[in-house]
Amino acid sequence: MDNNELSSLQFKAMREKAKKLREEKWREDSRKRLKDIAEKRLKSASIGAVISCEEQLGFLWGHDVPRHKRTEEQEEFRKIWNNLRKEILDKAGEQLMFFNQELDRNTIHWDRFQMNVSTKGMGCNLPETFELNTQGNTSHDSGK
Repeated sequence: MDNNELSSLQFKAMREKAKKLREEKWREDSRKRLKDIAEKRLKSASIGAVISCEEQLGFLWGHDVPRHKRTEEQEEFRKIWNNLRKEILDKAGEQLMFFNQELDRNTIHWDRFQMNVSTKGMGCNLPETFELNTQGNTSHDSGK
């Protein structure tokens, strides 16, 4: 055997190492994807709740009234609302932090979408079944 050639065992070991690296990257990408989605959803939910409160109760603190036209009562309600709003958003941020901590203690694997399409009887030059996943990879099985 030439020194420049890889033995089949070395080649197999290299393939296994590459496979493990791809799987680790997939796990990390899956974790990041879930974190990003969860963060958007939790932020949207908490901000949406604040907006709903402002829409339904904003008249109490003169939500759409210029500052110089607000009554003393509206100014008092505005102070209360600002404190409540801050508390709601702080608690939402805290829950997001707890979620991320919990996520870091778990193994995450995204089961990507997969679809099998039958081409049997279509009169085309394709295998009988054709598989497509979300990453655009394809495989086929003409034995089914």
